[in-house]
Amino acid sequence: MNSSAAALKKMALVGFLIAALALPLATLIGFLIHDSAGAYGAAIGMGLSVVFIGLTSVTALLTMKLKTQTLGLVVLTSWLVKIVLLLVVLASLRDADFYHRPTLLASMLVGLVGYLTIEALIVQRSRILYVEP
Repeated sequence: MNSSAAALKKMALVGFLIAALALPLATLIGFLIHDSAGAYGAAIGMGLSVVFIGLTSVTALLTMKLKTQTLGLVVLTSWLVKIVLLLVVLASLRDADFYHRPTLLASMLVGLVGYLTIEALIVQRSRILYVEP
């Protein structure tokens, strides 16, 4: 296995392990701050960030052996699909009142920034060649 594949697999594994810990923790913190509405908001926000980043990791793992142009097309298309799905989910939740909106936003941002930080640390510490032999 080349080093870029190992780094991608490690990012996906660590991301999902941390998500498994972060989701209940965010839900508990949301509940402590805003009762059940906060718990629902935190769970939805953290869930959205986990799905968004998870699909990115899976897409990267599945397409890493493609030509550069094809890889770019697949990654851009997947981002477009994820943005549209995110907008559809948020639009469907617009009139709902069972969750706390600021908690949803905060937990989604914490989830995304947290995962991107972990991803940056893994890439920084990985030894990835510019050219594969």
